[in-house]
Amino acid sequence: MLFKALKGLAVALAISGAHGAAVQSDPASARLTPVTTHDIIHETINLNGYNLHYLQGTPSGGKFHHTIFLVHGFPDISYGWRNQFQTLMDLGLRVIAMDSIGYGRTDAPEPLKDYTFKRAADNVKALSTKLGVSRIILGGHDWGGATVYRIYQHYPDLVSHIFSIAVPYLPPVDSFVPVKLMAQAIPTLGYQLQMGSGEVEQKLKTKDDMKNFINAFYGGTTPEGLPGFSLNTGLIFSNVPRVRKSPILSANDLEYYATEYARHGLKGPCNWYRTSELNFKDDRQLMKNLTIGVPVMHIDTTKSSLIPDDIMKQSQGHIPNLTFRTVNTNHWAMLEDAKGVNQHIKDFVEKVVLGGKQKI
Repeated sequence: MLFKALKGLAVALAISGAHGAAVQSDPASARLTPVTTHDIIHETINLNGYNLHYLQGTPSGGKFHHTIFLVHGFPDISYGWRNQFQTLMDLGLRVIAMDSIGYGRTDAPEPLKDYTFKRAADNVKALSTKLGVSRIILGGHDWGGATVYRIYQHYPDLVSHIFSIAVPYLPPVDSFVPVKLMAQAIPTLGYQLQMGSGEVEQKLKTKDDMKNFINAFYGGTTPEGLPGFSLNTGLIFSNVPRVRKSPILSANDLEYYATEYARHGLKGPCNWYRTSELNFKDDRQLMKNLTIGVPVMHIDTTKSSLIPDDIMKQSQGHIPNLTFRTVNTNHWAMLEDAKGVNQHIKDFVEKVVLGGKQKI
C-alpha cells in the first residue's frame, strides 16, 4: 500500500476574490505580440487578494456557446496554449488561459498555500463567477493536467468536460510520502528536489538567465550536444549558460517567455514543488469519491516516459467516460505536434461537448 501511494504521489508531483473587482485590459500591451490574431487579449483581475492575469480569446463576432479554461504546467505560462486558441475559437468557444499563481503577470505571493491545487480551483471558480459562467470546460497540460482534475473534484458542478495532455488523472492517496523518498523510489523525479530546494531561484535571476532556463527545459543543448537539464538531477548549471535556443521555440517565443519569467523570477514557479504535504492534506476531503464523473479526453505523449503504464491504467479505472488519444511527441505536445493535438481536441469538442456523446 505504501509503495502504491508513493508511486501515485510521485507521479502527481512529476507533472514536471475580492467582491466587485473589475476586469481590466492591460493598457501597456493589450494585444499579445507573438499571437497574431486580434481576437486574443490580455486581461487582469483581482481575485482572492491578488492580481490574476489571463489571455482571453473570443470567436469572431463575439458570440460563443461555451467557455473553456486552459491551465498550463512548469515551466510554462498562458502563452503555452497559443497554438490551440484559434482551433477552439473556430469551434465557437471563448478561451481563457491563465497565468497560474507565481507565473508571468499573475502575482507571486509568499504563502505556499497559494500554490496548492485547492487554491487553483478556488481561483478558477472565482474567475468563472466574475465572467458570468456557471459551467466550464477544462484543459490542462503537465501540472495543469493534474490541476484540472482537482478543480473538478473541488467544484464538480462547475465542470462539464475535461481534457488533459501528458499527465492524466492522479487520484488522491491515503499516505503522505516526502519528495526525497519518492525520488529514491523513482530516480527520474530527482529534479524535483532541486526545484524545491531554493537553489534555482538563487542562481538564475536575470532575463538572460530566464532564456537559458527555458531553453534547457525545452530541449536545448550545448554546441557539443550536452543537455542543460536532467530528470534525475535537475538543471546542469555548468551547461545552462551554453545551451543553444530550443528547437521548438522561435526567437519571439523565447523573448516573450524570458520577459514574463523575469517579472517575478523563479521562486513562484518553484513553489509548486513545495506544496506536496499541503496538497495531500487538501486531498483528504476528496477520498470518498475518486470517480471523475464527466466526459474526459486524455492525450498521451508516446515519447515521454513521465507516466508509468500501471499508473496510467489505474487512472483510467476511475473515469467511466474516457476518450484516450496519443500524439507521437515528447512532453511539449502542443508545440511539437500542434496539428495532431488540435485535431484530437476538435474531435472531442465536436463529438462529445457539442455532439452529446459520452466518449469516442
